[in-house]
Amino acid sequence: MNKYKVILVNLDTRIIEDDWVDDMVFDSEEEAQDYASEYNSSASLGREILYMSNPGDTEDYEDDGCRYIVVEIDD
Repeated sequence: MNKYKVILVNLDTRIIEDDWVDDMVFDSEEEAQDYASEYNSSASLGREILYMSNPGDTEDYEDDGCRYIVVEIDD
């Protein structure tokens, strides 16, 4: 049976920033995708909030190129 994990990848540089987010293992790809989607949404909102709290410290809150994605792992 296939298992899945979520990793954080910088899509611009193709560098893996975190090779196993929260050490979570998922039994289905759908569960893992839901988890990754939640993290992606939260990261975007977090950047916007940080920018709004002190715009002088952050040039902008645009996308940093990082995404949480799902990968299949060996059982």
